[in-house]
Amino acid sequence: ALLKAAHIVRWSDDEKTRLDPKNGICLSSLVDDCFEKGYLYIDSEYRVRILKSTLDDPVLEKEIAKYEGKKINLPKNKDNRPNKEFLMKHKKRIEGLN
Repeated sequence: ALLKAAHIVRWSDDEKTRLDPKNGICLSSLVDDCFEKGYLYIDSEYRVRILKSTLDDPVLEKEIAKYEGKKINLPKNKDNRPNKEFLMKHKKRIEGLN
């Protein structure tokens, strides 16, 4: 009940990627909000990276710190995995926020 189908590249940022299944990722509500706000990203090795410099809430930092360096669960079929280019676009976007 707390999982969300999230876009890697935001719906409003690129019309061409909106319906691309490789632009989708399943996240918990908390992680989705942190992903959107730029507190974390997923690197090209599919590992979660926390941007501690963006966090000014020690309770939130403690809660999401447990995800640092963890590899996300990936579909067995490599053709269905999140697009690494989209992941890097997300990283670049959130670096611009900070």
